[in-house]
Amino acid sequence: MLLLLVPKPRKVWRDGIRFMGRRYVDPTLAAFVGEQVEVLYDPRDLVEIHVYHDGRFVCRALCPEHVNATNLAAISRARRGVKQDLKQAIDTDEAPHDAEEKPIESRAGRRGGLKLYADDD
Repeated sequence: MLLLLVPKPRKVWRDGIRFMGRRYVDPTLAAFVGEQVEVLYDPRDLVEIHVYHDGRFVCRALCPEHVNATNLAAISRARRGVKQDLKQAIDTDEAPHDAEEKPIESRAGRRGGLKLYADDD
């Protein structure tokens, strides 16, 4: 508990607590929907947060997306893998979808060599 940071105030929503771009859930939080709580966390382990209400411990809320990940390094690896998969999907989709929208050369006097499309006047 000494390694946990300063308490951060958060509101409990119907789907849990949103903290640092993640959603944390626990069945105990259902009784606190709409209430302000304080969150303590270990920056090296963002799988769980400790939730307090009026200075009393309520529960340990877990991030369901990262429950199987054991530490921050595993979470980072998983995120990198997803980013790489998305980049590969974008790279393989380089062919134009519509043959009519092929760019043509810019006309003289137009804005510094911008390419125009066939349907532009």
